[in-house]
Amino acid sequence: MSEQHEGFKKRFFASLHSVFVAGEMLSKAGFDVEIRALRAAPTAADAPDYVDNGDIFATKDGRRTRHEVHHYSGKFTGAEDYPYQHLLVGSKAAVDRANGTVASWIILDEDYENAAIVFFKTHDYWYEVDIHARNTGNIEKKYACPKELAAWRKVSP
Repeated sequence: MSEQHEGFKKRFFASLHSVFVAGEMLSKAGFDVEIRALRAAPTAADAPDYVDNGDIFATKDGRRTRHEVHHYSGKFTGAEDYPYQHLLVGSKAAVDRANGTVASWIILDEDYENAAIVFFKTHDYWYEVDIHARNTGNIEKKYACPKELAAWRKVSP
């Protein structure tokens, strides 16, 4: 088993807390929330069989929506103090594979106090960027959204 895959699994299971924080935020906003069990591929070769279909499903007024969750390693309260011009929505491959089925990407700050929400309805303004992933050393193609288009929220009202 590769060190890179072991590192992925460790980060993957550590992400569960972020998903629950975002789920609680959606629940407080009146959504019924469904969080799927985390299943990690035992090896990198098995990964295609373990691609998930969403972090959170939220239902309100009979409408069920899918939401993805990211945890940012810095502090922010809004666009004014977010240090970059854009928010990373997700890998180009994953976003394209979702084919418009994700309603939003919820990006939590390092202390889980604030969230930036990128709604799919802003996708016409997204652009591609190449990012050097510190965790893998790889160059990854991601979608980015101008930070002014995000909705900025306190996690706990």
